[in-house]
Amino acid sequence: HILYSDINHYLCIFVANELNLSSLFIDTISIININSFLPDIRGLIISNQAGEKVQMRFFDPWEGIPEDPVTGSAALVVSEYWFKELNKNVIDIEQKSLRGGNMQVSKEKEFLSISGRTTIILEGNIKVGEYGQ
Repeated sequence: HILYSDINHYLCIFVANELNLSSLFIDTISIININSFLPDIRGLIISNQAGEKVQMRFFDPWEGIPEDPVTGSAALVVSEYWFKELNKNVIDIEQKSLRGGNMQVSKEKEFLSISGRTTIILEGNIKVGEYGQ
């Protein structure tokens, strides 16, 4: 299956469950050419199912990100497919990047929520206006 999100401009490719996403090699230089037929593309998601978990990887060389370690926006996009495919309202997603991470996406009516552990990599204050007000 292939899905394209008009909102995020993500191309999602759902591959065989037997495929080990951790060992999948993606030539990010070559996939940049996808924009010849999808000029607004901003990300490529590869996803499958491993046991009870959904797996995915996210690539965005068009924005200077060869592979993103954990991508909540991509998890929300693939979750719509997996909610229907698995007939569930809560799914666990494991991003199989080098750093990796786990997220849980829940659906209640038309609302989605995402949760997981985070790592703070930057904290600070931004002052707006002439005097920071």
